[in-house]
Amino acid sequence: MQNLTLSRKLYLTAVPLVVMGGMISLITWRSLRDNAAPLIAAQQLRGLALTSLSLLLTQDDATKTMMLDPDNPTSNVRKIKAYDDNEKVLAAIEKAGGSPEVQNTLRQMRDLDAKVLRDIDTSVLEAVGDGKVDKARKLYFETYEPERAKYEVYVRNLVKIADSESQRAEQHLRETNQRSLRNILAALVLGLGGVAAWFVFIAGSITRRMSSIVSHLLQEHKASSEFTERIWTASQALSDNVSSTSASLEQIESSLSDFAGRIQSTSRHASLAQESSTETVASADAATQSIQQLVSATEQAQEQSAHIMGVIKVIDGISFKTNILALNAAVEAARAGEAGLGFSVVADEVRNLAKNCADAAHQSAELIEASVAKSKEAFHISGGAAHALSEIINKSRNIHSVIGEIAANAQSQAENIRQINESLNHIGGIGIKSAQEAEKTHGIAENLSTRSANLENVIGDLRALVGAGR
Repeated sequence: MQNLTLSRKLYLTAVPLVVMGGMISLITWRSLRDNAAPLIAAQQLRGLALTSLSLLLTQDDATKTMMLDPDNPTSNVRKIKAYDDNEKVLAAIEKAGGSPEVQNTLRQMRDLDAKVLRDIDTSVLEAVGDGKVDKARKLYFETYEPERAKYEVYVRNLVKIADSESQRAEQHLRETNQRSLRNILAALVLGLGGVAAWFVFIAGSITRRMSSIVSHLLQEHKASSEFTERIWTASQALSDNVSSTSASLEQIESSLSDFAGRIQSTSRHASLAQESSTETVASADAATQSIQQLVSATEQAQEQSAHIMGVIKVIDGISFKTNILALNAAVEAARAGEAGLGFSVVADEVRNLAKNCADAAHQSAELIEASVAKSKEAFHISGGAAHALSEIINKSRNIHSVIGEIAANAQSQAENIRQINESLNHIGGIGIKSAQEAEKTHGIAENLSTRSANLENVIGDLRALVGAGR
C-alpha cells in the first residue's frame, strides 16, 4: 500500500462504495425475483381463470343465440372459437403448474367437459342443425345448463383460489420485503462502516506519507538554507578579495612600469659606455703590440687577475641588484596574496641564483690571490711602464666586458619585466571576470534565499494540512 501513488489510493476509496452498491443491488434483485414470483404467478392464474370464465359465458351466449336464430352462421363460429380459446387457456393454466388445489380443480373441469358437457353440447348443436329447436332447447336447459353450472363453479373456484393465493403472495411479499429491507439496511450499515474504515485507513496512509514527505522537505530546506548562506558568505568574501587583488595588481603594474623605464635607461647608457670601451680597447691593443714581448708574462698574470676581478665585480653587482629585485618581487608577491604565489616562487629562485653568485665570488677571491702573487712577480720583471700599460689594457677590457654584460642583463630583465607585465594584465583580466562571477554568485545566493523562504511557507502549509502544525 505504501508503494501506491496518491491518485491510486484515492481511486481505491471507491472500491467499498462499489462493493456496497453491488451487495445492495444483488439483495434487491434477489428479493424482487424470489418474493414477487408467487404474486405474479397468482395474478396470472387469476387472469387465466377470469379469461376462461369469460370464454365459457361466450360459449353459452353463442349457444343461446343459435337456438333463437338457427339461421345465423356467426353464432356457431363464435362458439367454436370460444371453445378453442378456452382449451388454450386451460392448457396455459396446466403448464403454469400451481398448487395441488389448482391442479385438482383443473382435472375436475376437464373430466366434466370430456365426459358430460362435450356430448350434450354436440347433441344440442345437431338438434339445432336438424331444425329441432325445441329439442335443442330442452336438452340445453334441462341437461346441459345444470352441468354447465357445475363447470362454471369450477371456473369460479379457480378465480377464488387465485385470489387466495394472491393474498397469501402479497402477505408473503410484505414479510419478505421487510426482511429484504432489513438485509439492505444491514448491508448499507456494513458498507458504510467499511467505507468509513477504508477512508480512515486511506486518510491515515496519505497523512503518514505526507508527514514523511514534509519531514524530508524540512530537512532538505534546512540543508539548502545553510548551503545558501555559505554561498552568500563565500561570494561576498570572494568579491572583497577580488577587489583587494585588483588594487594590488595595479600597484605592481605601476612599480614594474617605473622599473622597466629605469632598465631601458640603463641599457641605453650601457650601450654608449660599451662603444667608448671598444675604442679604448682598440687603442690599448695598438700600444700593446709594441711592448708585447716585454710584458708577456706580466700581461698574462695581470689579465688573469683583471679578468677575475671583473667577474667578481659583475657577480657582486648582479648579486646585489638581483637580491634587491628578488626582495621587491617577494614584497609585491606577498601583497598580491594568492594571485602572486607564482611570482613569489620566481623571487625565491632569483634569491637562490644570488646565493650561487656569492659563492662563486668567494671562489674567485682565491683566484685573485694567486693572480696577485703572479702580478707581483711580473711587476719586478716588466717594470713600471709595462705594468701601467697592462693595467690600462686590462681595465679597459674589463670595463668593456662588464658593460656588455650589463647591457645583456638589462635587455634580459626588460624582456622578463615585459612578460611579467603581460602576466599581470592577464591576472587583472581574470580578476575582473572573477569579480563579475562573484556578483552573479551573490545574485544567485539571494535568489536561492528568496526561494528557500517560499519553500518554507509551502512546507508550513503542508504541515498544517497533515495536522503537524506550521
